[in-house]
Amino acid sequence: MSAALCMSNPRHASAVDRWFKPITKGEVVRIMRAARHWADDQPRKRGERWGPLSPIDLKVLETLLFKAMTWRSGQLDWSYVQIAAAVKRSKQTVARSLARLKAEGFIEWLRRFEPAETVNEWGPQVRQMTNAYRVLLPAKVKAWLERRFGPPVPVDHEQARAARAAELREMAAQEWAIRYPEATEKAAREAEAERESTNWTHSPDKVFHKR
Repeated sequence: MSAALCMSNPRHASAVDRWFKPITKGEVVRIMRAARHWADDQPRKRGERWGPLSPIDLKVLETLLFKAMTWRSGQLDWSYVQIAAAVKRSKQTVARSLARLKAEGFIEWLRRFEPAETVNEWGPQVRQMTNAYRVLLPAKVKAWLERRFGPPVPVDHEQARAARAAELREMAAQEWAIRYPEATEKAAREAEAERESTNWTHSPDKVFHKR
């Protein structure tokens, strides 16, 4: 194994599979939106054109999230060449974008290797593979977003709110039926007539053939 490979502290390819984490579509969208807010609203340093993330950095992140990643398993291991082709930039530009995304906390990566077929005086050799990536919502970005926009509504709160809205609609319908029984019965008869008409039109027993 070369000294450079030892210094990079790579992981065996089979061990990295357990490092990936599944991700949902909601989490993917949340991370991408957070990155756009972070890029747009953070101050630029003097002499720099962009803030912490440039438009090409966001394009690289979007490619990782929506093209390169398998959400069900979280697997994300495209090469620089694949990412560069997707964003239509050079490998050097992609490398710089990945470094900035990592510095801001939106990604982390592991270097991978697999055994090679060659053997020399130092023993069995290994071959370096593409990096394995994970995409994250950085704690500093999450805290900043909550200070600006307030904490996100938990999923269970959203479900409770939807259930309460359905309950209120049902109560309103019952109150309407009590106050206006004739209108309610008329609406029911019209709905039943419409269903019967639809059933007659689509019933296979009601098809007429020309002789």
